[in-house]
Amino acid sequence: MKTLKHLLLLVIAVLSWGLGGCATYRNSSNVSSPERTDYSQRTPVVIITEGTPQEKYTEIGPIEISIKKLTVFNADPTREQANDLLKEKARVIGADAVIHVRYESGIGMTTWGYMDAKGMGVKMDPTPIAPVAEVVNAQAITQAKVDTESKPASDPAKKIRELNGLLKDGLITKADYDKKKADFLSGM
Repeated sequence: MKTLKHLLLLVIAVLSWGLGGCATYRNSSNVSSPERTDYSQRTPVVIITEGTPQEKYTEIGPIEISIKKLTVFNADPTREQANDLLKEKARVIGADAVIHVRYESGIGMTTWGYMDAKGMGVKMDPTPIAPVAEVVNAQAITQAKVDTESKPASDPAKKIRELNGLLKDGLITKADYDKKKADFLSGM
C-alpha cells in the first residue's frame, strides 16, 4: 500500500513538472484587455518609472497587475515581466508612460510565487516644460541686465519706466520687476 502511495505521488509530481511548461504564469489586472487590438493604433509606452518625470503629464488612471507562477518548478516572476504587462495595460487605456510604480513579490496562499506592480498610467505632454512666455521673460531679464551693465549709470527713473514697460508687456514678472527696481534704486 505504501508503494502505491509513493508511486501515485511520483506520478503527480512528474505530471505537475511536465505540464508546468504549458501554463507557467497567470496574469491579472484592473485593466481589461480589449476584444480586438489594432496594432497600428497602439500608443507606444516609453517610460516605466518608480519616480515622477520632470516633463508635464496628464493622469489617465491607475494600473495594477499581478503575475503568479502556477507550479513550484517555474521561475519566479520578474520585474521585467511586470513592466511588460504594465506597458500592455497602459496601451489599452491610451497611456504612454507608467509612473510611481511600486513592486511587491512573495509567496501567496494560492500561488508558488507572485509579482504585483501598481502605478499611474499617464499621457506625456508634448509641449516643452517652459512655456514660450517664460523663455521670453528670461531673455528680457538677460537683456535688461546687459543694458544696465554695459551703459553708464543714467537716470534711475528712466530705467524704472523701461522696466515698467517690460512688466506691462508681460515680458517680466512682478517679482523680477521688484528686484530690478530695488537694484536700480540701490545704485543711486
